[in-house]
Parts: sequence; structure tokens; C-alpha cells
Amino acid sequence: MKIGMNQICINPTRPLVPVGFITQDRHVSQVRGDLLARMVRIEDENRHWLCIALDSFGISRSFFTKIEEKVFALIGKVELTISCSHTHFAPSLVHALGVFEEDPIYVDFVLERIVHCLRNIKLNEVTNPRIGYRSDRFTEVGRNRVSGKSDDDVIATVVSLFDGEKRLVNFLHYNCHPTISPEDAAYFSADYVSIAIEQLTSKYPTEFTLFLQGAAGDVSTRFTRTQKTYNEAIRLGRMLGIKFLDLHDHIDVTEQFSLQLRTQTIDLHHTVKSFNQTVVLNLSEKEVREFSTAQTVLDVMRAKVHTFDPSARLTGVKVGPLRFCFLPFELVSGYLRYCNTFTLIVGYSQGYVGYVTMPENKEVTYESMLETISEDDKLKIVAFLEDRA
Repeated sequence: MKIGMNQICINPTRPLVPVGFITQDRHVSQVRGDLLARMVRIEDENRHWLCIALDSFGISRSFFTKIEEKVFALIGKVELTISCSHTHFAPSLVHALGVFEEDPIYVDFVLERIVHCLRNIKLNEVTNPRIGYRSDRFTEVGRNRVSGKSDDDVIATVVSLFDGEKRLVNFLHYNCHPTISPEDAAYFSADYVSIAIEQLTSKYPTEFTLFLQGAAGDVSTRFTRTQKTYNEAIRLGRMLGIKFLDLHDHIDVTEQFSLQLRTQTIDLHHTVKSFNQTVVLNLSEKEVREFSTAQTVLDVMRAKVHTFDPSARLTGVKVGPLRFCFLPFELVSGYLRYCNTFTLIVGYSQGYVGYVTMPENKEVTYESMLETISEDDKLKIVAFLEDRA
């Protein structure tokens, strides 16, 4: 087996508009917390996986295809996964739902940076590949943002790859929206993600660390942050980083691993909802504002529904006993109930489709109003997570 790692800065080199909030409309150039592309490349006999993690809101399927073409031309055919941290403070790499548009200048820039980064990955021989991981519920940074909903499915995990006793790579996994800074922030930022990673890289500089975002559709810092500032992103990022360090330092069981790779494409059936005027009790002030926003967004989506992605790419990467599920959805945290303890959902990957609430959902929330896929589509996601597909 061979493993290689690399990262590269993808801070924009000219003023651009961040994407994530519909109220963002001004060009900014300052950066607080660098935006990075991080990648891990693993060759295991005839199985070959390239994992790219971007500090970005999301990517278009077209952007994924462009990177795939570049990767195949450079290193041959591999199983490629591209996931995003879902920061709302980066330029746009996504065209989706009639609401978001790619920034062509930034698309070309990031493509060039990823190719440069990949060219400079050095693959190292690993003679005794081993994997270890540890998870724990952690709600000091993220909590369910829907009033009255459970926080039981907010989980922090560290997955580490070793060569014998030597730790090589840490995958940090958490499910919480990186939206701590204000919506009109005059800077780009990776939000809490870069701060959390920094805690590990400062203590373990020889280990490569990257972040994978989980099922964060209904999880945010709404009930944990004390203010909407970058200083608050630092505070909460450090808290999460300390948790990751604790998990990292208590991984005491490892086992040998090999790779298993599988990709499935499912058809999607989109319907844009009409705004529901049902009165929902016990809403927070923030939720009331979100319902007002939803009404505006739905009007835009309805006019563009013919442009929505007709299919979704689902990729399963099994590393020993642990299975990563890379999905293009903004799944709510309840989908963890369909996963065994050896499955990690990685959302905002392989494209971007938007919010997906639970099957047979009856609740009216901002997330449920904006989701578009069918009930049958949701059941296909469940089957994939349960490894029945």
C-alpha cells in the first residue's frame, strides 16, 4: 500500500463575493482563517482512492467532472471523492437550485491549484497499514437548530491511519454548519474548521489532518455561540479542537485495513414546494426570519427547477471496518440512525443537491420547505447508508 498527502491554499487572489447567504452581495478580499484544499491519496493494489476536502460551501457536479478529468489525465483512473466543509464564507464553486451560481474566475483558479497540489503529492510505501477511530457525542459547538429537537445525533469523530505505530493521517469528522461569522462578514473564512484543525497540527505537526463535514442540515451554532464574530469562531473552533485532541489521544485499538470502493448513481425527482402558511408554534426569532427567506427562495427555485441535477452520485469508501459515505446532500442529523457505528456520513460531497429531511417528515421547517427530492429518493439514500443498495 502507498499513501500520500498534500494541501494547498485556495484563498482568492482578487475581490469576490462569498456564497452561502442570499444577503451576501458585496465583493470582499480579506481572509481570516485560510481556505485550503487538502487531499489524501491511497493506492491499495488495484484500488486507488483520492480524497479531496475543500474549505468551500459546496461544488457543482460540473466542477466535480472537471476535476475528475484533470485527475484522470494526471494519475489515471481513481475513485475520486470531493467534499466541502460547507463554510458560508468562500467564493462559489457551486451552481445549484437556481439560487447559487459558480464564480468562473474562482472555478478556474481552484482547478489550477488542485492540479498543482496533486502533482506534488509524494506516495510513500506503507508496510503495516492500520486504522483506529473514536467517536463521542459533542454538543458544546453544534446543536440541533430546530426548536425542541434532540441533539443526540451531533457526533465528533477522529479516524486515524497508521503505518504500524506511526500515525500518518487524521480525518476529523463533525456535523455542524460553519456559520459563526455574521452574514455580511467582510472577509473569507473557513470558520471554526480551520481553528479546530490547527489544534491538532500544532501538537502533531508530522501528522496530516483534514476535516469532513457530516449530516449537518439541521445542526448549527445557533444555541452555542454568544455572538456572530470571527473571535467567536476561534473560541468554538478551539473547543472542538480540544475535543478532537481528546479523541485522537484515546484511540487505543487499531486494526489492519484495505480499501473497498463503490459508487452508485441514483435518479432524482424534484418538486418545489408552495410556501406553507401553516402557523408553527414556539419558533425562535431566527426561525421566523428563515420562513420569510424561504418564501423568497422558493419563488426563485420554482422558476429554475428544470436546471436541477437529475441524478446524484453516492460513493462508499470502506477503509477496513469503517465506511465513509460521500453524498451530495445536506442531510439532517437524524440520518445517523440509519448508520451502524462503523459508518460516517460525509455530506456536501460529489456535488450539491440541498436539504434532505427524514423520510415521511411531517414537520414544517426552513429545511423541509426548501428540500425538493421525492420520498422514493430518500429511501434510496437510506438503502445506501444501510449498505443494502
